[in-house]
Amino acid sequence: MAKKPKRVLYVWQARYPWDVRVEKICNALKRNGIEVEILARRAVGEPPVGETAAPDCIPIHRVGPETPRVLSLPVPGNPVWQAAITERVKKFKPDVIIARDIPLALPSAKVGRRFGVPMVIDMAEHYPVALRTWKKYQANPALKFMVNTLRIPDWIERRSVLLAAGILPVCEEMKERLVADYGCDPKKIVAVLNTPETARIPNLDESTLRRKGAVFGYHGVVIQDRDLLTVVRGFHLAAEKNAEIRLSIVGGGESVEDVKREVAKGKHGNRITLAGPFKPSEVAGLYNSVDFGVVCWKVNDFTNNTIANKFFDYAAFGKPVLYTRTHPMVKLMKTMQFGVGYDGDSPESVAQGMLELVDSDYGKLARNGRAAVKKEFNWEEDVRKMISFLSDLT
Repeated sequence: MAKKPKRVLYVWQARYPWDVRVEKICNALKRNGIEVEILARRAVGEPPVGETAAPDCIPIHRVGPETPRVLSLPVPGNPVWQAAITERVKKFKPDVIIARDIPLALPSAKVGRRFGVPMVIDMAEHYPVALRTWKKYQANPALKFMVNTLRIPDWIERRSVLLAAGILPVCEEMKERLVADYGCDPKKIVAVLNTPETARIPNLDESTLRRKGAVFGYHGVVIQDRDLLTVVRGFHLAAEKNAEIRLSIVGGGESVEDVKREVAKGKHGNRITLAGPFKPSEVAGLYNSVDFGVVCWKVNDFTNNTIANKFFDYAAFGKPVLYTRTHPMVKLMKTMQFGVGYDGDSPESVAQGMLELVDSDYGKLARNGRAAVKKEFNWEEDVRKMISFLSDLT
């Protein structure tokens, strides 16, 4: 019988804290009796060693000097990361290395192969396509050439997934892509969704799940691939027909100014509120402050291979959603049945979806979402699959 790994080293390319998926996976491993360390990029003002918040208190070892931070760029071939991963493997002696996405998968695989430790990729997104949607990689000519023309991230992804002992994508669509594009062994890929922990599902009286207003809420990063411009344009159209609806956008990012300009173009901008970044501790209050959640994306190879935490979070909080018809959300909604979809890049479709939701059987949609999360789409179910998968590797 396979045994659980005793120790896992999680390699994260950015500063930590905070990232919701890093937290959920590492805490879940520890709570299942597995010792965990996080290797993260060091930011200015951070000590080289720290730990996560109580009660889990997972050690964090930070990579690179505070300045210049260019020395700790999370890219294959960076000797700073290579040395850091090697040092932690020697001292911590993990049974498994988990590398988040592909930036540090190759050095993690190289060190793992040297010491006989399997490397697993926690694949939260289609990284090469993501880079081609982010402004900072398109605004810089050199970066754009490397990402768009030379397609270096695509080469890194191919090498990484073929060297990995296992892959943990966030949706089944990513598994299908990796098998089709690279010939990956499907047995080495197990989807671990961005589902909520059952302990964080609010204890609500199901009979009280009714619409109190008509506030649509988006909570998350404000960047180009979230396509909030289409949502704002659609809201202006819907607001022409319904004087009750409101839109709340909470979050920060590189496209905030673009969204502000779009809000100002329409005559219903006074019914749209924009707030800045929020803390993780504020999420529950934000969800409770709206009537409908908004899960919006540009439709492309990136969004057709990922799924957002908030898709499941809104369901847990009994909030019906307006969602873009990406492959993963369309497939999940057939089972969960707690929202209305719209066509990407179509303000008219957004408006139609908003008006349909306002007139829907709110209580039924809310109960459907909560029931689906409690029964199937919860973190405990995903953790069970993850632990079983990692156990087979050791």
